[in-house]
Amino acid sequence: MVGRPGKALSFEINGEMKFIKGTFGKPAQFYINDQEVKLDQPLKPGDKISFVSAEDGQDGYITFRQLVDPPSSKNVLVNGQSVLFIPEIYCNGARVREGKEEEKVPDGSKINIYPNETLRDLLRFLGEGSMETSELYFKVNGTEKTVNIDREIFINQEKTSLDRIIADQDEIVFKINKLRIQDLNLQPQPLTFIVNGQEIKYPPQIRRIYHQGRVIKDEDILENGMELVVEGYDSMPLLSEILPFVEIPLDVPPGARLSIMRNNQPAEFTTQLLPGDRIEIKWEREGVG
Repeated sequence: MVGRPGKALSFEINGEMKFIKGTFGKPAQFYINDQEVKLDQPLKPGDKISFVSAEDGQDGYITFRQLVDPPSSKNVLVNGQSVLFIPEIYCNGARVREGKEEEKVPDGSKINIYPNETLRDLLRFLGEGSMETSELYFKVNGTEKTVNIDREIFINQEKTSLDRIIADQDEIVFKINKLRIQDLNLQPQPLTFIVNGQEIKYPPQIRRIYHQGRVIKDEDILENGMELVVEGYDSMPLLSEILPFVEIPLDVPPGARLSIMRNNQPAEFTTQLLPGDRIEIKWEREGVG
């Protein structure tokens, strides 16, 4: 005789649970001779009886557009390009695309609404979250590095902060002072050898910087996430090439020859070295171990 009440809608919005009640059902309506009556109305012979069935209540609902109160958009100019800056709605991790705002919010869904209020909101809207940081991250020969960069943002020619409220028709200009490879002052490291118990440094012979296997120039722009390799040698040096940095005893015993050992193995002037090699150079008499 009475319609069922509509189901309640429940959903989470920005971490807060919300509930929208359904409407009550409508009772059936009864008519005698086109006049609405109650069920206990007596009948007479010849009465004309009619009725309207009960109606179930409507389930609770709300559209995505109704979640944004009041719905607003802002036309702004970003580095000379026109941008329609609107609030963003995500349902269960997926963005509600333009044209879908009038659809109903699903029961049990998780909604996130990102406003279109501040400059920080605009950066997120544009996918320029990296503009919020003043650091670049990169690697040099496998070692992680961080460098600060200068970032400036102007609204209507006035330097501002990320918390500045954006207004319709604002003109925004992003300026980031780019860093070049030369600003890092990257230098190749010398090779280290142990000669006669003493550590010697063989200086770099070239300076070459790679990124992803490609040689880059000092004038190139440093980008976030770069993996730089700094090389100082076309090839590993021959033993003869480090001799200018080694002190060899000048007193040569009669009948002696020069003995050269690399990592306890006989070596020659043309032996190619590796960093960390231990080398022993001494005069040795023939037949004397």
